[in-house]
Amino acid sequence: LYSSSEEKVKLRDEITIILPTRNGNFESAKDLYFGKEYENGRILECLYAHIDPNSFVASPEKLGFVNTSKEIEEFLSWVGVSKSPRYISVDTEDTDYSKSEFLDYVMFSLKYPAIFNEIAIENVQQLMKYYKTLEVTNIDRIKQVISTADPHAIICWIATNPDVDSWRIDGDNSATFRIKRSGQQNYRRLLNQSVPSYPLWLLRTTAWLPIEGGNKLSPNKCCIAPGVRDISQVVGYPALDMEHPLIKALNLDRTAIISALIKIGVVTDLDTLPWDSFYEILLELPTLDQQGGKAKS
Repeated sequence: LYSSSEEKVKLRDEITIILPTRNGNFESAKDLYFGKEYENGRILECLYAHIDPNSFVASPEKLGFVNTSKEIEEFLSWVGVSKSPRYISVDTEDTDYSKSEFLDYVMFSLKYPAIFNEIAIENVQQLMKYYKTLEVTNIDRIKQVISTADPHAIICWIATNPDVDSWRIDGDNSATFRIKRSGQQNYRRLLNQSVPSYPLWLLRTTAWLPIEGGNKLSPNKCCIAPGVRDISQVVGYPALDMEHPLIKALNLDRTAIISALIKIGVVTDLDTLPWDSFYEILLELPTLDQQGGKAKS
């Protein structure tokens, strides 16, 4: 079927192809990734292999192919094996007015008045009085990836993922944000604007990026201005190894790595550090700098 036409037919969604995994089990191709045995699997190997080795399709040899080729990868991709981390939908619900950090971030990021069907919400305080549901686009096991994967692999994924720019500029166009008051039966949906990207928010606000001095900070508290080295641990200066094997294998230069850092919130100058990050840093100074050695700077 795959070879019968120059223009490849698309498999219907209800069709599931079962393939052998690296560990000898059998799984749906739609649940599998390319691993280190394939050209497209180098980053995925670093992101997921330590979490679940069974997430990877078997090697070409185990599948009966003589060697790895671009055509084999295209075929496996056609039957459902993924070349990049999968997107999934995540539902959050605010049934008791308790708000997650991300929901707070979303509410403060909206442009007001925000229109929910026939309801115009004038400000955040008014929005807080409603029950809320928020369905967002997420990345497969992204919290585990951020907390356990090699940071160099995360940076390489960001540098080679064209969707990151879309997350940054357009937000999550597939998200559904809905509200209703107590006693109302039907939710009203946010219209005419998108909400921020949840994966991008996680990447920016989670402490996973190594900084000079050996600790890790969230990218939105890091800066690559030269003078920041003097106050590292308070405002972090990213510490990445440009000789890392994955960076070398993907031919990523310093410009590509710096561009990836900027996309996830690292600033090039202290003047452009977001006020939210700046205030958080000030509040954390007693912990980060107990002796007050860097506080004056």
